Amino acid sequence: MAIEEINSQGGIKALGGAKIVLREADAGDSVEKAVSAAQRVLTREKISAGIGSWLSSFTLGVTEVAERLQVPWLSLSYADSITERGFKYTFQTSPVSSLQAEQALDLVTELAKKNNRPIKKAAIVGDNTAASMFFYKPLKEKLLAARGSSWSWTTCGRHRWPTPPRSCRSSARPSPTSSSTAPPTSPTRSRCCRRSRSSA
Repeated sequence: MAIEEINSQGGIKALGGAKIVLREADAGDSVEKAVSAAQRVLTREKISAGIGSWLSSFTLGVTEVAERLQVPWLSLSYADSITERGFKYTFQTSPVSSLQAEQALDLVTELAKKNNRPIKKAAIVGDNTAASMFFYKPLKEKLLAARGSSWSWTTCGRHRWPTPPRSCRSSARPSPTSSSTAPPTSPTRSRCCRRSRSSA
């Protein structure tokens, strides 16, 4: 919708009326596939800027490709390390995981006080991707300790979830006759914007 609106109003005026053209690439279900998709679309198309890959673990890999090719990449992912590597072409707009951890702890304790319900135990359930790990890290290393001796961190258990059955995975794939290269419901699709000069 935004692209249509900008193009209908004459395109990007600062670039002589250049129109925005959207190119999409499926990041798949692993860091390796996300990096491969980014490498493919950023080298084959005349990409001016990119956004997406969503999962922080994917974004860490994709932004390495974008940085090497000097393509600006806008990230909505949370991991602190995305913008701690000194990259010039990576921009992060979302609050980082460590800040979210601090805010979450403040919120939980404030709710407990307002309802006169002292916290005895609290559970955090999450995965081992980059965003989650940067959420746990400040809680374990400093945030809980800063609350006083009554706060502590205990790892109750780690569980490895099995890969979904093939029947479940295949249900999301496009049919052989479909011209789409990615499932329409894929949550890890990267979007790249290419500008084209408008004709005189």
